[in-house]
Amino acid sequence: MPVLAKQAIAVYQELPREKFLNVVFRMQVVAGAYAQASSSLTELMALRKITDSMGVPRLLPFAIEAKSRARELSTNILFDEAFRQEFRQTFSQFDNMRAAEALPWFGGNLNRARNDFRAALEKHKGKGSITLTDAIDLLRKYHFFRSLDAWVRLVDSLAAEDDARRYIVDKDVTIMTPDKTHLSAILVRPKSAQETRPSLLRFTIYAEEPPDVAQPRTSAAHGYAAVVAFTRGKAHSP
Repeated sequence: MPVLAKQAIAVYQELPREKFLNVVFRMQVVAGAYAQASSSLTELMALRKITDSMGVPRLLPFAIEAKSRARELSTNILFDEAFRQEFRQTFSQFDNMRAAEALPWFGGNLNRARNDFRAALEKHKGKGSITLTDAIDLLRKYHFFRSLDAWVRLVDSLAAEDDARRYIVDKDVTIMTPDKTHLSAILVRPKSAQETRPSLLRFTIYAEEPPDVAQPRTSAAHGYAAVVAFTRGKAHSP
């Protein structure tokens, strides 16, 4: 894949600049040109702030990965530790809202990404050549699978660490209803709030283990005391 990426980079040209950068940084990562990929991502994110500010957070995992791989290449720090350091440094500069917007983009379905890449690769099995369009499609799918595989196992602990810095998270709260029924709930509150906060309640039948705090995190980032309560027979609700 690195050889194919280098060959594609050498001939790839496209306008506008934003579209070019969105493709080329992925090929640069596959080619092992991590410093160049980091520069491309920096320029791309600056352009996105002007044209599509909501699209900036989705690039953040790739930007942290590119910086981490560049550090691994130039120092004795292994990728996992480099990624942790870059993640912590980046998120230390974010307020609660910006962090809550960014974190969901660090997730993904690894099995689907793997299968998408394998299916694309199978299409070209036994062929002696490949068009530039097909090469770019293959490289994009390989890049996403490889990137997700590198960081997805690290993110849960990093997100929990960041949440602990920002919020008070109670994952086993008991609520007693007027008819004396006890319901299990999650409560997430911003640490910065000194006064009583308005609450947002979500009542759900869906329970995961460990509990998913993504939705209450977003509410808490807006300044609410976020409550997710579970119906009877779900989570710890009897």
